[in-house]
Amino acid sequence: ECPAEKETILKPYLLKEHNKRWYVIGQRENKEDYVTYPLDRIESVDIHFEGEVFGRDPSFDPFKRWEHSIGIFTGEPSEVSFELKDTEKMKNIDFLITSKIHKSQKETRIDNHWLKVNLNVLISYELVREIRKLGIHNLRNIKPKKLDTMIREY
Repeated sequence: ECPAEKETILKPYLLKEHNKRWYVIGQRENKEDYVTYPLDRIESVDIHFEGEVFGRDPSFDPFKRWEHSIGIFTGEPSEVSFELKDTEKMKNIDFLITSKIHKSQKETRIDNHWLKVNLNVLISYELVREIRKLGIHNLRNIKPKKLDTMIREY
């Protein structure tokens, strides 16, 4: 069941694409926080200026805002680590070294079959999805425990 329709007055700041979906990020009227709306859920748009000039907040820095993010969610980063097994068919280690999960990623070879991965990222469902793509049976020593639980239970 879809959530009820609601009208929102939004000062748009950014269009952001993630995982083949577009989002608009902006501030709601009389609010300081930023909100994110997927464009495919917006049913109609009315643009009203009524003499008001939109002044962009000069402190809004999208690069800083999503510095520790995998996708669209923002927040404080955590030190994350896991060990990844290479398999004959999957070639997980080569894939992960050439297609990093996040720019903070650091890899350390344990042996010919295992790689330790360290990240400084926001723990989110987007991160969980990226790590799960590698196959949960190919993972061990996932830290922190919160992330391990999310990967194994969701």
